[in-house]
Amino acid sequence: MAWNLNFSFGNIQNVPLNVEKDTQGNWFYTLFSSRGNAKRFVSERQKLNAILNNPACLKVFALNCDLFSLGKINTKDQKEYLKTLRKKPNFKQGWAQFYWDYMFWSMTGTAYLWKSGGKYLNDSTTLQWLNPSNIIWEQSIINRLKDLIFTNATYKEVMSQSILYRLDNGKQKYIPLNEITPLYDLSSSMNDNPLQGVSRLDALYKVICNSEEALDAKNINLEFMRKFIVTGTQDPNNVSQLPLGEKEKESVEEKMRGNQYSVHAMKSQIDIKRFVDDMNKLKLDEAYSNDYYTIGIMFGIPRDILEAFNQKGTTYENQEKSIVRHIEYSLKPKGENLTDALEDILEIEDTEMTWDHLACYQVFESERQNVINLKLNNAILAKENGIDIEKL
Repeated sequence: MAWNLNFSFGNIQNVPLNVEKDTQGNWFYTLFSSRGNAKRFVSERQKLNAILNNPACLKVFALNCDLFSLGKINTKDQKEYLKTLRKKPNFKQGWAQFYWDYMFWSMTGTAYLWKSGGKYLNDSTTLQWLNPSNIIWEQSIINRLKDLIFTNATYKEVMSQSILYRLDNGKQKYIPLNEITPLYDLSSSMNDNPLQGVSRLDALYKVICNSEEALDAKNINLEFMRKFIVTGTQDPNNVSQLPLGEKEKESVEEKMRGNQYSVHAMKSQIDIKRFVDDMNKLKLDEAYSNDYYTIGIMFGIPRDILEAFNQKGTTYENQEKSIVRHIEYSLKPKGENLTDALEDILEIEDTEMTWDHLACYQVFESERQNVINLKLNNAILAKENGIDIEKL
């Protein structure tokens, strides 16, 4: 007998990790599993689902994206410069959400910026981010991208090819590569697809899987907290008597489920125990918290910030300083990647993404003013005492 099976998983990259058939003829497909030899996400869709369904991972993503979206792109003469070119980047979102989406997709490995319309940013053009899980990469295009490119003509010829963008409503569109600008979290040089960046999430695959297992375990054990084991006790004076007969078992179950009486009389002595009697011994909440810190640190977020958003003890001043350090060393490089791309796409110059309008920067500004005042007072004292500071 021949089998002809044709199943759709929404995206051709969503191939199952495992396929099993039970004795009754039912088929089971595993697309995401913490078991086996899998060490990375097999598709962009699987990666996205893992982020959106794992509380620890989503909390880290939302934290980073929220902070990044507070930035503003300015020039020397114009604050929020992009708003002067177009009020919104596209018809569906404002600039803050545009920055938020950039950081989110960047953290997945690659943010694909699509500029459609005219050459410059105005009412007839739009800027929007593509969902990587909706992009269908044909192998022929990937093979061309792998070739060594030495001339501008060859580059233009390769970039004139199109990718298929499949929407969740069933519609699809071919988009030329020359209209898309990929911005990477790490790099694309280690990947099979030269236009697909390497993701830190692959290194976190087991952590996310373990976090899912801990959440499932807590859910199951909470259910078992409401269930009991009832066992009969042997009468020492009558060893031939069964500890708990079938009729007495049914009587016990009926009485335990009933709410009519607060006291239930039993013919035989019984022991009652919970399936799970102490959730604290499992340390599942501690496991979740550890996974949260591991994921956050992988994305360069200081522990003080993670603790602030995890409602653990850290001083306000340390939090503010940590936020500034995180912005300066983690978010600003991403902001520079974005402004460099926008300058190239829109043919603009001298833009910079800044966060110095945020309250956290005032902590450092206060310290800076104290240092300036200290230097000024020392200079005044030195002058009054005839001391040449430059010779010290």
